[in-house]
Amino acid sequence: DQADVIGIAANDAEINEPVKVIIGGKARGMQALEAGKRYYLGTNGALTTTAPANAVKTISVGIAFSETELIMQLTTEEITDA
Repeated sequence: DQADVIGIAANDAEINEPVKVIIGGKARGMQALEAGKRYYLGTNGALTTTAPANAVKTISVGIAFSETELIMQLTTEEITDA
């Protein structure tokens, strides 16, 4: 199965509980990000600095601003770091 990515969940939730979704700007509350690194959606749903080679789509989620903040830049095009 596959789905379109529209943002990052801002909180954990159980089935049928509401979830706030961050669709742009800075996503706060992350842990152990590397500032300046681009993050991708991994095949297990986690963020990773390595674009998954075996994914159906490569989805760039954004760039880490700090250890706890991610500047959202959702795109399905693979972006190479210069």
